[in-house]
Amino acid sequence: MGGNTGARIARATDDSARGFDRAGELSLHAIYETFSRASPVNMATAGAMRYLLDAAPSADRPALRPGGDWDPPVPPAALPDSPNAQLLEDNGRDVLYLFIVNMGGTTFVPGLYRLLVHWPAYVAHVAIELQPLFIRPNIVDACRKIVDL
Repeated sequence: MGGNTGARIARATDDSARGFDRAGELSLHAIYETFSRASPVNMATAGAMRYLLDAAPSADRPALRPGGDWDPPVPPAALPDSPNAQLLEDNGRDVLYLFIVNMGGTTFVPGLYRLLVHWPAYVAHVAIELQPLFIRPNIVDACRKIVDL
């Protein structure tokens, strides 16, 4: 995970300390469902698009193919708005900055974490729980393989 602003982040001990109510829990489920569904699809689609961009047309794969019928799946519940970091309270910004990543010299906070910052106490708890996982060699290796695809 990314840059720490020096904020002291405490582990939540129960659901109320995590800072979400039933509506927040439903929003969290919608966020996770959306990202669980969309991320693999986006990765596969980006890989296929890169292949199509780099591959020359052939007899087996003409430049354009007529599309078939496709019914998209039912979309998950609506997601909350992505908050503007400047409008967040200090604790929201501190938690958000825990998730800064650097890709090719450009730093940003991925969309998942920008959506989750509506619940700073919950995100702080998740950051504490996830941090040990992100230093495990098998997880680091798996992430590198995904990035290298």
